[in-house]
Amino acid sequence: MSYQVICYRTLKTGEAIEIGIVHTPNPEHSQEIQTYFSYRKERDKYHIRKSLTEVLDTQETRYYVAKLNGKIVANVTTIENQGIGIVAHVNTKESERRKGICKLLMEEQMKDFKQRNGKALYLETRFESFPYYIYQGFGFSSINGGGFMSNFIEKDFEEKYFVPSDVVVKPLEWAMFPRMTVLTSILSGEYIRSTTYELYGSSNFEHGFQYLMWDYLEEKLFYDVKIMESKETGAVVGFAYLKKENQWGERTVVLLEYFIHPNFSEHIQKLLRDLAYPQKKEHEEDIKILSYVECDSESKMKVLSQNGYIFEAILVDQIKKNENEEVTKE
Repeated sequence: MSYQVICYRTLKTGEAIEIGIVHTPNPEHSQEIQTYFSYRKERDKYHIRKSLTEVLDTQETRYYVAKLNGKIVANVTTIENQGIGIVAHVNTKESERRKGICKLLMEEQMKDFKQRNGKALYLETRFESFPYYIYQGFGFSSINGGGFMSNFIEKDFEEKYFVPSDVVVKPLEWAMFPRMTVLTSILSGEYIRSTTYELYGSSNFEHGFQYLMWDYLEEKLFYDVKIMESKETGAVVGFAYLKKENQWGERTVVLLEYFIHPNFSEHIQKLLRDLAYPQKKEHEEDIKILSYVECDSESKMKVLSQNGYIFEAILVDQIKKNENEEVTKE
């Protein structure tokens, strides 16, 4: 099924709109949707293009669209896997705003997600903006005191999702998109999660994940990326990557970044061991691997020390959680 009509609704203006779902991949609607988002930079619409033209392993992308006179005038996208979803690309054509179209689309999207036994949804908007209060009306609430919001349809979702279990380490896949955001959203755990994608504390990985895929698949900026999953729930419970740091001239310099849910910290060595580290070439200087650590993170410093890392420098006032907290670079 490439396009599914959900319903017809009447706007405040008396105009009739058609609400439907564009299932993906979808060659028939690909051009129209890509044109609708043509104002975005190429990297920002990377997932849009890929989802409409290719099968992205087991990831499901749905474009909930409103059509007026046969043309798309509004969109709400969900990026889903294993009952976890990100609400993205919420947009109404400028000439059709203030008619209540977006709210009608959200009603149908939420109804459909719940009917398919969805567990949790995530989105981000400006804190206390008009859309923020619309999303509150649909059951979303702030995660970190800002505009990053979640809606747990399943009671006690996060506690059940991250229950301690055995794990498996896998290569990076598109299907991990929404499940990565569940991990990076948590309030506990290390504050520095990814300097590359500016994940500090509880963070939305929506944009960062598609940038990661772009950098990994198109720009080839990584030696390796590994994801750790719970064998019991399928949750992404950790990630690690080795990124090329090309700004240092001829010497091979690599950035190691990782983040793991505190319930699974005992498995961190397994995650780091499974990374494919670059090999030194003949007549080349020793490869230097860097990693960033919070000054008060004794556990992360211990893990890195056990893997041969040594203290090198303190970056004073580089990143602060609050006053008097610095970031250590090793």
